[in-house]
Amino acid sequence: VHGDTRLLSFSGTMNIVAAVKEYVNNMVQDVPGMKNLLLDSETVEIIAMAYTQSEILAKEVFLVEQLSMEAREEMMHMKCICFLRPSAENIRLLKAELRAPKYSEYHLFFSNELTKAQLQELAEADEREVVHQVQEFYADMLAINTNLFSLNLPSVGGPTMDTWHPEILQRVSEGLFASLCALKQRPSIRYSGTSARARALADDLRKRVVRNDEIFAEFTQPSVPLLLILDRRDDPVTPLLSQWTYQAMVHELMTITRNRVKTNTFPGAKRDAPDMVLSPEQDEFYRSAMYQNFGDLGDSLKTLVDRFQVTDSSTRNISSLADMKRFIEDYPEFRRQQGAVTKHVTLTSELSRIVNDRNLMTISELEQEIATSNSHATHVRALRELIADRRNAVEDLLRPALLYALRYETTSNETTALLEELLARGLSREDAKVFNAIVSYAGAAVRGG
Repeated sequence: VHGDTRLLSFSGTMNIVAAVKEYVNNMVQDVPGMKNLLLDSETVEIIAMAYTQSEILAKEVFLVEQLSMEAREEMMHMKCICFLRPSAENIRLLKAELRAPKYSEYHLFFSNELTKAQLQELAEADEREVVHQVQEFYADMLAINTNLFSLNLPSVGGPTMDTWHPEILQRVSEGLFASLCALKQRPSIRYSGTSARARALADDLRKRVVRNDEIFAEFTQPSVPLLLILDRRDDPVTPLLSQWTYQAMVHELMTITRNRVKTNTFPGAKRDAPDMVLSPEQDEFYRSAMYQNFGDLGDSLKTLVDRFQVTDSSTRNISSLADMKRFIEDYPEFRRQQGAVTKHVTLTSELSRIVNDRNLMTISELEQEIATSNSHATHVRALRELIADRRNAVEDLLRPALLYALRYETTSNETTALLEELLARGLSREDAKVFNAIVSYAGAAVRGG
């Protein structure tokens, strides 16, 4: 077993999707011929965000399996690429795998730092000398957009509002460290001075960078980038405002999971309706429209439909063998355009239905008013009118109510009464706790900005 830390350069700057894809490319190209891909529950999602199954199979990957699966078939004629997070559980499973290998060769790639102790454990387990290489490829995040990634953590809350759970702090620090390595950046790290959690994360990340100084010494950058670590407590308003851009609306109102939207809950949809894929890498219209507001989205969609109608009409005029030949050659592109039009018309129609049925325009208007102006009598009257209107879901009313609690935390005596009205409308006791805790979490006394 030998260790080899490799960093990749890729075309474009600060593109996390390109970084992850190139790591995967280098992984499979390092091992020629047919091979199996052995992943864990996290790296399988990292790969799925970067590549479709057909794209992976096209790279001579015969089979994709998870290391934790029991009774996997022995294939001693095959090579195996392992792409794993360097967790204690994965090291334990991999040691057992190496002691009773199912493949002729193992090529080990880890998504983050591998300790010397872990490397030694693997070397001792490799009694049959089937391991051909060990490398660190820092694809340790779910690349969503070119400028956005997720660590897929349900929460980063700690035991208190000022502390971390140690395992969560470690995962966030590892994810940031991997992103710096993938993007080939050694930044100046700054953090919110009033936040103990931001300071703890900055300190942990800085130690990782110093510990791996030989990696960052290889980077050439014209200027020093800035990594700014902020605390959500300093800006509790933004996540309480309704979103009105395409990607954000789809995620908030339908939920995007690993670039997919479930459609079997749409009115009239079949129970086994397939998911819709929303990937800016694969969908030209989505890439151009994902940040458009809802009004402009309608205009862009009309242009897409008009363009497809021109294509559709040309396919109907087939009067010769040349026309037939042209149609067959153009058919894959026609199907692609048809799929894009169907997908985005369906999604936009469903968004419009949700907005109208849930009266979100009116609720959002009040959210904006409370966030940007100080008019207590007007705001409390408007909020009470919305609560009294049975068309409005109580879950949607919680947002403007929380904004009200933050805006008037020191001047209003109406908060308790509004909470009682929301409870009478069906607000759960669990959500009521959020109403009571918002000021303690992000009130004026604790906000840094």
